[in-house]
Amino acid sequence: MLYDIKYNNGTGALPVSLYVFIKGKIKDILGMWDKIQEYSIRDVIFHGDIYQNYEELNLLNSRLISAGYHTSVIIPSSSAPNFTDFFLTRRLIVFFSSHKDNATKYFKPKMQAFQSLSENDVLVLEPASLKETLFLRQTLINKGIKATIMIKLNDVDVTKDSLLKAKIYDLYIYDGEMHYV
Repeated sequence: MLYDIKYNNGTGALPVSLYVFIKGKIKDILGMWDKIQEYSIRDVIFHGDIYQNYEELNLLNSRLISAGYHTSVIIPSSSAPNFTDFFLTRRLIVFFSSHKDNATKYFKPKMQAFQSLSENDVLVLEPASLKETLFLRQTLINKGIKATIMIKLNDVDVTKDSLLKAKIYDLYIYDGEMHYV
């Protein structure tokens, strides 16, 4: 396990989170519990080998939530629709990049899974162009997505100025690293 304290750029419940990167099978769930408590940060974001540790994280999440922690799990969009029935957590964070995935071929078939995201969840988009930003945004609005939608800017044409010129006022800016794993 790797533990890192950092600003979460709006994806967590609080401004600063304890990121817990899980690599391989969790062997000591009580050791993780103790380590998380040592940091005294009430917002924990898990990422990495999530599905391999489904049962262990289920137990740990329920214990953390009972103790007053905010928990989030980073799920790659490639795992849709499986993330919709994920374990007890307060927030799912789903990353979608059209640089990595073709938006029209990949995004529309996953729409049912995206529609099941709740108001607590976050969908972070990294579109390849402003045109694609408009397409993704309009598709999400038309389908009634409840999750908070955030967008990763690029230096080419998806900029704050281009979003304002295109009259896109309802997307939050995400300025953190993209998590695809």
